[in-house]
Amino acid sequence: EGLAVFLQTAGQLAQAKRYLEQTLTVRRRIFPEDHPQVARALNNLGSVHLSMADFAKAKQCFDQALAIRRTIYGEEHFETAMTYSHLGGLFKGASDYTKSMEYHQRALAIRIKVHGADHAIVAVTLNNIALLYEAMGDYQSAKQSHEKALAIKKKTLGEKHLDTARTLCNFGG
Repeated sequence: EGLAVFLQTAGQLAQAKRYLEQTLTVRRRIFPEDHPQVARALNNLGSVHLSMADFAKAKQCFDQALAIRRTIYGEEHFETAMTYSHLGGLFKGASDYTKSMEYHQRALAIRIKVHGADHAIVAVTLNNIALLYEAMGDYQSAKQSHEKALAIKKKTLGEKHLDTARTLCNFGG
């Protein structure tokens, strides 16, 4: 699975997809269908499908992962929030900004509750929301979300951290 994630990052999506499909097959043989490892494989496979702009297959994987995670962990768990965030990205990619915002807001609420308002993953979610606002043409809301994300990154990671710099670049500063 780690190799597949690396291949996805390197842009070798077809090969990453093959490895993740194999991973999912093996995990389904070893574990029950509602096992966290099955959900993880589905989530990662959905991410590759999303990178390939195959929104239907990505949604199918994310929906299955979400169902498993909600059953195992409940609604307010960081793994559940991760899948909501991926669904938010999926719907942004499909230009369904209303659904995208709904999923990103769910992820944000869970992450604030689980990690606290000043956690780096909250900043990531705020950055995703800011980019969504930009796609919607709501630049004032985008600016506010970028500012919140940047403030969290500066507080938690420091001014000179690479993730802080990335957030600053997204903000245009």
